[in-house]
Amino acid sequence: MLASRGIPICPDSCECTYQQICGKYFVPCNALAPNTNVKLFSCAASSDDRSEAQAFTVDAAASRIRSKTNSSICFGVHGKDSSSGQPNLALVACDPSDDSQAFKYDTSSQNIVHMQDGHCVDLTGGGASDGTNAELYQCGEKQTNQVFSLNVQGQFVNRDMCLDACVYA
Repeated sequence: MLASRGIPICPDSCECTYQQICGKYFVPCNALAPNTNVKLFSCAASSDDRSEAQAFTVDAAASRIRSKTNSSICFGVHGKDSSSGQPNLALVACDPSDDSQAFKYDTSSQNIVHMQDGHCVDLTGGGASDGTNAELYQCGEKQTNQVFSLNVQGQFVNRDMCLDACVYA
């Protein structure tokens, strides 16, 4: 499973467990955890065991984007990207009183907009490869790294890659 996601297999010199890989912690797809940064990965088929980490629902009435498999987990902000210094998009425990979790999906621009500051979900450095970090950045007109289609499985797709929360924590 890990090798198919582009995550390296442990070398012989270290010890691995299901949740720890060579000293890096991995969030299993069947246990989405709050404060997990959202990144870009290859889109999973609906039958794939990681597809739940890529499936979201837009709750327009509550201004929340929730995990499709666990509605108590929402898009939010957690920490800053180490390279850009911009706020990370993360999955967080939903809190209806926390305005930093307010997001909307604009179907016309296909932007995911953070309603507190008006910034868009952006792929760090314009990246489009496995593991590219999702962050908040000033919205630009039709910036490729800020445009996400929302498919019927609930996946936010950018250049045939999906936002994913089943990644290193």
